[in-house]
Amino acid sequence: MQYTPEQIETIGKMARIFMKPSSIADYLQINVEEFQMDLQDRSTEVSQVYHYHKAASELEIKAREMEMARLGSPMGIENVNRNLLDMTEDE
Repeated sequence: MQYTPEQIETIGKMARIFMKPSSIADYLQINVEEFQMDLQDRSTEVSQVYHYHKAASELEIKAREMEMARLGSPMGIENVNRNLLDMTEDE
């Protein structure tokens, strides 16, 4: 599927706030199945933009969790421990 620059920008903004791909497709009034297939193909521009913005928000959240853990927040410590386990499992 071909995407306009405006659609690509909107997809990035929506991915940054963790909108589901089906909701993004509904908002842009595009075919859900085609959009999801394009996201799975990491060589497409739309997939790269979507995953970059999703990861950028994840980075911000995890950095805040790390700071909370450093300040002694029990929830921050718990989240950081879970993040470390997830990271180790993915290595």
